[in-house]
Amino acid sequence: MHLRGLIIFLSSAFFSQAIYSATLNALHPQSPPDIFLNNETKTTSGPAKEIIEEAVGTFGYDIHWLNTKTFPTLTYKNSDLRFDLLAIPGVSETMGKELLPPMLYGFEDSTVYFIVHKGKAGELVEYDDLNKQTILTKKDHRYFSIFDTDQTLNKVSLKNYKRIVKRFSKKKNAVIATTDIATVQTYLDAKGAPEWELADYFYPQVVAHYYSIPKTSAHTGLHARINCALYEMRTNGRIADIYNAYKLDPPLQLFDHRDSISQKQQCESDRYGRSTLTNSTIN
Repeated sequence: MHLRGLIIFLSSAFFSQAIYSATLNALHPQSPPDIFLNNETKTTSGPAKEIIEEAVGTFGYDIHWLNTKTFPTLTYKNSDLRFDLLAIPGVSETMGKELLPPMLYGFEDSTVYFIVHKGKAGELVEYDDLNKQTILTKKDHRYFSIFDTDQTLNKVSLKNYKRIVKRFSKKKNAVIATTDIATVQTYLDAKGAPEWELADYFYPQVVAHYYSIPKTSAHTGLHARINCALYEMRTNGRIADIYNAYKLDPPLQLFDHRDSISQKQQCESDRYGRSTLTNSTIN
């Protein structure tokens, strides 16, 4: 091989490797409207997609989205899917052990409400009262830990809210468990649906939305950089801007004062090679 050809070959190989190493394989379960997959076009859309793409793009990386409908039920090591980034609305304990600490991009009010037939709100005032009910739940939806794992409750899992409301209409002692009252109400307000009200009992909670990196990924070294990029987008309002562009309410941005100071110092330290913050510069 001539010297010129060798140089071109080596340059092409280096360039190809550089492109490969600067691409992260990412996985996100079907979670509209934050992110959704179009099976016809094989493309992923939504604000959660844009946020992480912009975050990693600040230091020259891009993302290849793996087109899958479901959250991986197998552990990372045993799964056929190989990914470097995972966007998580909730994670199993088994999967969690295989991931680096979460990189937050916001929180969601995920209070669990219980819808009952009109006049029955006072019959459900505490958790133990659920034992007397037939509880209609959405298939594969996470509610709250105690409820999800309670095998003593009479829970009936249905595919969607349309079927749930249909069953609710036929069964007087049925209760609908939901974190999305607005969607359920569209069916409950339809002609022929029974009168309803919210039970006195509800379960308040805030759920974190975050990305993480599997410990076995070749890109674990990017964890701090991505975390800091997301932190800056959270604090400067960029995440809210992206959600607003989709005409969606942005995720809540909750900051513990001490944690915020610690992360701010760490991110400034990573950016400049040393901490540039003093007590007087931290508000």
